[in-house]
Amino acid sequence: SSSLQLAYQESKSIVDYIVKEHGRDSILRIIKHLKDGRTIDIAIARALSMSTGKLEERWHDDLKRKYTWLTYLSNNIYQVLFTLAGLVLLYGFIRVILKKRAYKDEDDLDEEDVLPPM
Repeated sequence: SSSLQLAYQESKSIVDYIVKEHGRDSILRIIKHLKDGRTIDIAIARALSMSTGKLEERWHDDLKRKYTWLTYLSNNIYQVLFTLAGLVLLYGFIRVILKKRAYKDEDDLDEEDVLPPM
């Protein structure tokens, strides 16, 4: 059952890749060549102008690029969340300091207005 699901996901992934890189018509061309009795290798070669091996290599490269950040984030989720929490805390701390300075400057201006000049 799990191997069947894996096979389905791989098939879907490579079809999505072919459509993304070569357009929807490329799938129709492959199917037409298969209908005409050609093997899958010949159908891919004629429809995409590349070998099955080259197609698989490019598909794997695309998968590596696609999942690099997702894989990194999922493997390091605690470090990422801790870093984000630290940055939020730092941002809040800086805002508090800036507000204190703004209130102090405002109080200094108010004292100058209230006290008569000497």
